[in-house]
Amino acid sequence: MTTRRHRIWLCLGGGFVLGLVGLVPKPDVTLDVQWSVPALAPESYLPSARTDTGEELALIFVGSSRCRWSNRPELPGLVRQAKLAIRDRAQAEEVGFVAIGIARDAVASAGIRHLAEYGDFDELTAGRGWLNAGVLRYVFNELPGPAATPQIIVVRRDVVVNGGQRTIGNERVVVRIVGFTQIRDWVESGMAL
Repeated sequence: MTTRRHRIWLCLGGGFVLGLVGLVPKPDVTLDVQWSVPALAPESYLPSARTDTGEELALIFVGSSRCRWSNRPELPGLVRQAKLAIRDRAQAEEVGFVAIGIARDAVASAGIRHLAEYGDFDELTAGRGWLNAGVLRYVFNELPGPAATPQIIVVRRDVVVNGGQRTIGNERVVVRIVGFTQIRDWVESGMAL
C-alpha cells in the first residue's frame, strides 16, 4: 500500500511540476460576465441598406489593423458617430443609407476583427492589402483619393433594381476625410457634407 501511495504522490507531484513549466496542457477557463442596460447604451448603427431602386448616401470607412492611426482608441467612437449622423441626414433627405467597412489588411481575418471594433456595417471587404477590391474602387481606380488610412468617404449614388439585375451608378464623392486628426475635427465640427 505504501508503494502505491508513493506512486500516486509521485505522479501528482510530477504533473504539478510539468504543469508549472508549461509542458502539460491545461484548460484556459475564463468567466466573462458583462452587464449592460440597453436604455443607457449609446445608440448603435443597425444595417439597413436599401434593396430597391433609389438614391443613397454611403459612408465608407477605410482602415487597417496595422495602421497606427487606425488604432487610435478614439477612432471607433468617431466612426460610429459619423455613421449615425450620415444615416440621419439620409433619412431627412428621404434617401437610402449604407455603411461600408474596408480593411486594408493583407490577412482578411485580421481586417474583419479590426472593423468589428467600429460597430456594424452593411458591407465589409478585407484582405489583400492595397489590392483589396474596396481599396481599388475607393482609393485608386473609380473614385481615387490619397492612399492612406484611416479615411472616411461619403458618396452619393443611385441603386437600380430591375428584375434580377442590380447595379450602382452615378457614384460621386461628396466628402473625403483622410487621417485621424481630420476625421476627429470633421466629426466634432458637425460633419459638413
